[in-house]
Amino acid sequence: MIRVVIVEDEMLVRIGMKMCIEEYDPSMTVDRAFASAEEALDYFSMETADVLVTDIRLTGVSGLDLIREIRGKNPHMVIIILSCYEDFAYAKEAISLGVDSYVLKHEIGEEDLPKLIMEQYRQKYPQNAGNVWESMVESRRQEQQNFGELFLVGMFVLRR
Repeated sequence: MIRVVIVEDEMLVRIGMKMCIEEYDPSMTVDRAFASAEEALDYFSMETADVLVTDIRLTGVSGLDLIREIRGKNPHMVIIILSCYEDFAYAKEAISLGVDSYVLKHEIGEEDLPKLIMEQYRQKYPQNAGNVWESMVESRRQEQQNFGELFLVGMFVLRR
């Protein structure tokens, strides 16, 4: 199982990313999705993940500051930045922090993010990627045989 943590301050983007990742591949799960870097730092003080997907500009602590804090304690983690900003200074700093990928939000499609996560994970952990994939595909086949096709249904109620 590839464990993913998302840090994104826009609620609908955060929810959409979570759904895209979990629907795309049964070998990936979103452990947590946070609205702020502070929440993520609290989580990472006691937990870890295989992949971090974060925005750069967050309310309070920035995504780059989050990466700076996490990278020292979790050098193994795949880190992907999703940003709206094409600012070269951001990209340059991200590279210096050892980010695995820097992607612009407006250039990535629904299935591109999970593919990118899987690609980056396989590059970093080639010995684990095949085993995770094969076991999860078999698990998904068993699930479908036992229960039929699964559907995810969601509803939002927005109130003032």
